[in-house]
Amino acid sequence: MFISIIIPTHNRADLLRDAIESVLSQEPWEGTLEIIVVNDASNDNTAEIVAKYPSVRYFETNQQSAGGARNIGIQQAKGDWLAFLDDDDVFLPHKLKKVSNAILQNATARMFYSSAWICDHKLTKGWIWQGPNLNRYSSCWEAFLDDVVSVSMVVINKEIFEKTGLFDTDLKRAQDRDMWLRIVEAGYIPSPISEPLILYRSRIKESSKLLLDSWKYNTQVLDHHISSIKYQPLPFLKKSRIYWKMRGWYADRLVQLAIQEKKENNKQEAKRIIRIAMHISLFHTMKRFLLGR
Repeated sequence: MFISIIIPTHNRADLLRDAIESVLSQEPWEGTLEIIVVNDASNDNTAEIVAKYPSVRYFETNQQSAGGARNIGIQQAKGDWLAFLDDDDVFLPHKLKKVSNAILQNATARMFYSSAWICDHKLTKGWIWQGPNLNRYSSCWEAFLDDVVSVSMVVINKEIFEKTGLFDTDLKRAQDRDMWLRIVEAGYIPSPISEPLILYRSRIKESSKLLLDSWKYNTQVLDHHISSIKYQPLPFLKKSRIYWKMRGWYADRLVQLAIQEKKENNKQEAKRIIRIAMHISLFHTMKRFLLGR
């Protein structure tokens, strides 16, 4: 078994070292790996950091897109299986052992996804992100409409991209969500690995612009996939619940950010962020304030 680990990076040299080390320190497993780092127009000392690891294959590009950088990695990968790792996340030491065992035990599956520990910036564990529970939905497609997985949680057989194409670089955000839905719509059924195999590092501080952009592009992706699957129409109530859940998630994150800005005495910025949250979901914004959280 040959697994290529693809790490796109942009101006995170300080965190990239942790990502690379987490792959190099994997427990013994039955297989071969390569690490591919794709530097997407960084202006820090990324090249210098990667040079300390002679076994790492290194490429530079100017995609201005994590998806575009991943596409370079996919095209350059020698492995039959591809594991993605964001530059601010890390693999747990038994990641490749568990993944390789899952591949051997399920010869027909072509995509696997694990759970993840959600951590703070110092990688202190918080709560477990499970990903889609396929048993709760009437179809795999519906499960991936309603829930998402991080790129770092996923391992994919390279043959999939011959059928689905690469990540859509026209999307500034939600490229991963779009890809998972395209994979499911192509007839593949992802196989879950229930235990956490990565540490997902949260940002020190959210950005209202990034959250708003993410909201807009995730909505665009959902609109596209829900409307394009004519053979699998989604009942109105299920469709409404998916959008309602997503509105609540983004409104909640924005309110948290506004509270943080207010504590830092940035009152005008806090008000601006609350207006954005109310635009996304007045109900969820007010609910959070009424609950006093």
